[in-house]
Amino acid sequence: MKINEKFTLALENHKESWKYAWKLNKELEINTEISDLNLEQLLEGIKGKGDGHQREILKILLKSSFNERYLTPLFDLSLDIWLNIKKKSSLRITAYQILIKITNRYPSLKNELEILTNNSHLNSLSKGIKKSVFKLNQKNKIQFLN
Repeated sequence: MKINEKFTLALENHKESWKYAWKLNKELEINTEISDLNLEQLLEGIKGKGDGHQREILKILLKSSFNERYLTPLFDLSLDIWLNIKKKSSLRITAYQILIKITNRYPSLKNELEILTNNSHLNSLSKGIKKSVFKLNQKNKIQFLN
């Protein structure tokens, strides 16, 4: 099966689609160049999916090196997920990892992340995920504001 077919199957709305996203993620190398067409499909296709499916799509995006013009929509998408305390902790931390990846590229955005890691955004996370956020922030020199 060709990679474009896997992208298509990973973005469909049937109960097996998340498995294709998971398989695709496992096959991709870190910093994989994903075509603009597939990036656009991933960013659009993530909407309306369940938390687990969204997480697998975000993991694909996390591995990829993306075109400059997709940074804003990716940042906005990841920010919306991070701020939604009703989302599963595992999805939110994956979105947060993308936010960190983008802020490492644009350090002036680190101040935004410091604001977004206040207690109201952390309290809804599981203990293990909360610990992961603390470690990520330490590693990336992001301070917590309480």
